[in-house]
Amino acid sequence: MQLLHASCCNRNVDIEFPQTQSALVRMARGSLSKTEFARILGVHRSSVSRYESEVIGAPPKVINHCLCAIVARPGLVAGNTEIAGALASARHLVGLLERAAKQGQNTDEPS
Repeated sequence: MQLLHASCCNRNVDIEFPQTQSALVRMARGSLSKTEFARILGVHRSSVSRYESEVIGAPPKVINHCLCAIVARPGLVAGNTEIAGALASARHLVGLLERAAKQGQNTDEPS
């Protein structure tokens, strides 16, 4: 793991992030057993072991699940409510932009 040092909202923040597939899967699994984590992912326990040892590459759905699990983890931003608020605002803005793009696509169609 490596610490990412960033400035946000006039504060310095250190966020730990994985640099390998192994670290990503282990961080997402947390305290869950490999069997429990495999059940959540819908894969066999041995697959989790092979992802963690990097014998095989994890499929995109596993990588996406791991990323979502890490981002959703409480304390990711060390309890910084300003960063949490900024992330919530960013998610809201993305949702608005996606809806506006869909509406634009509907009005661009010839009648």
